[in-house]
Amino acid sequence: TAGKLQYDVPYVEAGQYAGTAQPGHPGNAVLGGHVSRRGAPGVFSKLPKVVAGDVVEVFRAGQVFRYSVTEIRVVASDATGVMSQTQDATLTLITCFPDDQLRERLVVVGKLM
Repeated sequence: TAGKLQYDVPYVEAGQYAGTAQPGHPGNAVLGGHVSRRGAPGVFSKLPKVVAGDVVEVFRAGQVFRYSVTEIRVVASDATGVMSQTQDATLTLITCFPDDQLRERLVVVGKLM
């Protein structure tokens, strides 16, 4: 509304951005989710504490895909370059940062193990 970006992602699930790779396949699988809402934990509640080398598990269609975190950064809310496709099987997790504000995004990137 009024030219502002709107995000329609449930607070208890992550949503995959259309046109990004499927988890476990070559390319960049980009998932968006929330850290919290009104004090209740969201699907990415632990994301601000992730460090390089941590393992992120993605559950999809009865399979588990494990990614090792390689990069953590904060970017502007309009920095769509983080969604660019990759040659390797990559996972990019995106959430608002700081929590519940739309100015910046916390981006966590991992490579398939």
